[in-house]
Amino acid sequence: SWKMSGVKVKAVFFSCFVFCLVSLNAKSADEYALYFTRHADKVESSGRDPGLTATGSSRAEMLADFLADKQLAAIYSSSYKRTQQTAQPAASRLDIPITPYHPAKLSDLASLIMMKKENALIVGHSNTTPDMVHLVGGEAKEIAEHEYGDLFVVTVSDGSRRTVHLMIQPAME
Repeated sequence: SWKMSGVKVKAVFFSCFVFCLVSLNAKSADEYALYFTRHADKVESSGRDPGLTATGSSRAEMLADFLADKQLAAIYSSSYKRTQQTAQPAASRLDIPITPYHPAKLSDLASLIMMKKENALIVGHSNTTPDMVHLVGGEAKEIAEHEYGDLFVVTVSDGSRRTVHLMIQPAME
């Protein structure tokens, strides 16, 4: 009957419409962004595991602000106090645990994050962050011991890599 075929036509049209909308809004399964940063400003001390300065804490909060809408699925940090304190504001706001990694095993971490294919923050050190960016196929400059605020965003899309270098700068007091 006409009514039955009309219902079928509408159902097929509706299904195609929904499929098209989902297809337009969906990202490729192989598209994700990796956010690499060195820990924020640390207290100058002779100790091996200093925490953050007030400026460093402010920079960590600004990083969390920037990442608030980036749909992070994971946060990785070395176990040092300064890297944990840099990652903590984002972890708290996004309710994501901080997964520790060993700075001497960067290739293991790179393999893990490339296998997972999800948006992630990786907090490291001046001597590990550029290496991590390079291990995932991105581009990064060297970071001097006194430099803070570099954020390297490596976007992976269908196997290609694009790197954007940003700076997280707190207001001068």
